Amino acid sequence: MKKNKKTSVAITFLVLALSLGMMLGLYGCPPKPPEDPNTEPVVLFLPNSNADGFKVKAALCDGSAGHIVSLLVDEGALPQGCALNSFTLTGANSAALDMNAEFGQALTNTGTTGEYLYAGSLINTLLVFFEIDEITLTVEGEILVTGHIIYDQPLTFYENY
Repeated sequence: MKKNKKTSVAITFLVLALSLGMMLGLYGCPPKPPEDPNTEPVVLFLPNSNADGFKVKAALCDGSAGHIVSLLVDEGALPQGCALNSFTLTGANSAALDMNAEFGQALTNTGTTGEYLYAGSLINTLLVFFEIDEITLTVEGEILVTGHIIYDQPLTFYENY
């Protein structure tokens, strides 16, 4: 008799648990979609609405610096036409980044704040994703010189402007 009572309680508990699970799935708690094993989370640093710093947005990327640059362009953090030429990890905590001429023109043709936000969005996103401390930036293989900055030293994390 005790065995039947234990079985009955176990079955009742199981039915309640399954019912609750189905209700959660149907009413506001959909099951989590399967993750694409070929993507990785990335934190994008985007200019904030006050143009005095950055906000962050989570996204998924294929793990390449080129895809990250494309995501920043899609989000408006970099102008259309900006693209990566190369990205190479040069040490345990550093990398070399070469961007296309459109990126150099965008930094040269904008004001100080715009230049800071374009460069900061790019550098911060790559520093955090690749877990490094500094990036040496070139454009078409050359040191970038804008009306505001000569990019001849490694760049570190950009704080709010």
